[in-house]
Amino acid sequence: MNAQAIKDPESYFNLWRAIVSITHVDNIVTIEERQQIESFLSSARLSSKQLDILRSDLENQISPEKFIDLITVPSHLAQLHHLANIVFHTDKMDYREDVFLKELEATISKRINFLGALKMVEEEKRLYEEEESQKEVKGFFNTLVEFYRD
Repeated sequence: MNAQAIKDPESYFNLWRAIVSITHVDNIVTIEERQQIESFLSSARLSSKQLDILRSDLENQISPEKFIDLITVPSHLAQLHHLANIVFHTDKMDYREDVFLKELEATISKRINFLGALKMVEEEKRLYEEEESQKEVKGFFNTLVEFYRD
């Protein structure tokens, strides 16, 4: 999916900045957490400049709240909770991570309807997969056209 298809690219980027910043909640960024973040980033729809910023964020402790407040799209907030849960369970979950996750859930619950937001995530995923499928079909037909031109 291209950047235009992302609902509010700024909210999306702040989602990723929040995800990266939560690795510092327990003041230790483990190898497993770094690997999980890199795995996430490999499939995120971000520019190389944004990826550089996120990798810098991984090295520098920044409060997640700074970014959470800037996430405006409900599906991005639902993704934040889901991905934070994954990151925190990558290694043994620290009590500070557990407290933070509960506080995050309470904060998000005040701002969105989780079920509705999860449905939005699924719809965005479906549209993305549909768009990627169309690209593959167009690529195949372009290859055939080029083949028969020669």
